[in-house]
Amino acid sequence: MHIDLDEAIKIYANVSRSRYGRKARKRLLETARALRARGDRHGAAVWERVAVEVDRVDAPPAKSGGREEARI
Repeated sequence: MHIDLDEAIKIYANVSRSRYGRKARKRLLETARALRARGDRHGAAVWERVAVEVDRVDAPPAKSGGREEARI
């Protein structure tokens, strides 16, 4: 089984949210800042993507603009 970077980011975002709760995004961005300070721009960019994914996972579901069709 091969997991690409996008899948790994989604998985780690879910794990981070479960482990750190509401502080997950802050912890992820701290890691990104530390990596960027050491010159690892690629690593920082990946951690920032994980933080964005945590926000996406936490976002409330979008409401539909129209009426819902009845499902049978």
